[in-house]
Amino acid sequence: MMRGVWVGRLVVTGAAVLLVVLIGVTTRYVPLGTEVASGNGTGQGLDPKAWAQANYASGVVPAIEQKAQPWPGLIAAITADAQAAGQKYGVLPQGANSYSYAVTITGTLAQGEFGELAIAADGTPADVTVGFQVGPAVTGSALRDASGLLTFDMFTNQTDFQQAGVQINDLVKSQVLAGFDPPSAVGGKYTIVGAFTWTGTGHVTITPISVKAA
Repeated sequence: MMRGVWVGRLVVTGAAVLLVVLIGVTTRYVPLGTEVASGNGTGQGLDPKAWAQANYASGVVPAIEQKAQPWPGLIAAITADAQAAGQKYGVLPQGANSYSYAVTITGTLAQGEFGELAIAADGTPADVTVGFQVGPAVTGSALRDASGLLTFDMFTNQTDFQQAGVQINDLVKSQVLAGFDPPSAVGGKYTIVGAFTWTGTGHVTITPISVKAA
């Protein structure tokens, strides 16, 4: 009887020692005062909202303005050879298969798809339509990507990287589109500077950083 109790205690002790060893192997030790980033990524952990607010006007807008290509030549290059045009004029984000472009386009505005005004612009191929987002929702990540300022590894995870695009779009709504009245602009001639992602569908949706009467 005593031998059985002794063996049982030995087994329990051995199991406890093994557990301590496993805990030591799998535990991450963090020095006092070190901040641990949440999420599954391994990036710098930038805050997407703070980054957008600090860098939209001083970084994103100037980058798009500097990179913006005139629409007629840009769309001609894309439709002739999308890969070559992308390498020359576009930005291909990490893990993406579609290039994003900065563009400037001048044309007459008309009713377009939901959330867009169509643009009738010189140089637009017959099988391509183009418009720009007017809200209420501004979607996509064209400005984030075409600016070339942000990469996935700057953020903690994919969610924060996506949120950076969302926050930039929110600033477009408040700083570009808040004072723009789409119904009254229909029929007028405007110059739009912005960005789009070429998906090969034949329709181009531009996210604007500037909308001005031409």
